[in-house]
Amino acid sequence: MSIVIDQQTLQKQLDFLVPIAKQRSPLPILENIVLNMESAATSELYTSNLEIYVKSKINPNVIQPIKTTVKAEKLYEILKNMRTDTPVEISELSRNRILVSQKPSTQFTLNGLAVEDFPSFPTHTASDSTAVIAINAKELLDTLNATTYAAASDTSRFNLNAVFVTARDNKAIFVTTDGHRLSLRETSSDITLPDGIKGYLLPRSSAIYLAKWLPRVADETLNISIYAKAFSIETAEYSLSMRLLDGDYPDFNRVIPSNPTNPFTVNRNELLAAVRRVGLMTNDRGKGIHLIYDGNDKLDLSANNPDLGEATDSIAIEAGNVANFHVIMNKDYLVEGLSAMTSEKALVYIDDSGGPILFKSSADDKNLTLVMPMRM
Repeated sequence: MSIVIDQQTLQKQLDFLVPIAKQRSPLPILENIVLNMESAATSELYTSNLEIYVKSKINPNVIQPIKTTVKAEKLYEILKNMRTDTPVEISELSRNRILVSQKPSTQFTLNGLAVEDFPSFPTHTASDSTAVIAINAKELLDTLNATTYAAASDTSRFNLNAVFVTARDNKAIFVTTDGHRLSLRETSSDITLPDGIKGYLLPRSSAIYLAKWLPRVADETLNISIYAKAFSIETAEYSLSMRLLDGDYPDFNRVIPSNPTNPFTVNRNELLAAVRRVGLMTNDRGKGIHLIYDGNDKLDLSANNPDLGEATDSIAIEAGNVANFHVIMNKDYLVEGLSAMTSEKALVYIDDSGGPILFKSSADDKNLTLVMPMRM
């Protein structure tokens, strides 16, 4: 029982699968990858960490079918160190072992476990409670890159440790917040939420993994099916099924200013560079940067750290009718929020009342970044 396959083709697919198998699990078999090679048309690699299930279809030259599981990371290490100019042959031995070889003399024997002991790939049936999104992979990647950073990294706050997928005016929107900042991005894709469903909680870890996978299908339009418990994508080459979180997402609309006025306009890259410069004088204990406007057309930035010293900088702004202000903002939140935007200019809605500070690309932009100021 054996197959022959191009070394680079197999390594490319393992690039996609190994990160899932490498995650810690109390079940040793989840460190494995399933090799299910039945024919050139039906061969696949598959793995799971019980949160994310991923499958990759491949087209080897199948001499005899193979069906077993082996350590994903070790198989990947072996392939990376094999030559790229010679096909790889994989043969199944007794007791679920495989022989990985390359002519004329390279051979590795890997122990395996039975496929029957590996969790099966979930199957889903569409129903009235299924939401569907058709979206270009590049747009989805941009959306995730612009939102995932603002999700809570603390898994104990499980409902904030997620990307909230919901609808606004029948368009799919993605929202994240950790209680200190918020990012909202509206897509061009239509979505109809089933009755009684406000939205779906896609775990942050799954969203990060999805963003790393999307460049593989950058030119494709993806048909995403969102079931009661799973976020599922199926393409000609890949299958992904990601478990959704149970729970309610906070009403994010309550913290977004309903009618913000009098913004100032700034070159986004200049502001980002100034924040990074001044931020060099902050540390893990104190990440606050002072932003001060006192009536002229420049924004003053400063940081003062008793252990390190101090830094000041100024950049030009189009002040408009903005009132004088003095706020302190977390350096990291500013950098991540500004980096998630792509426009040359940023409109900044800010006041001295302690409310949220809003960043938009234009006054009518439906996308936004929001950061709460630090206490004075």
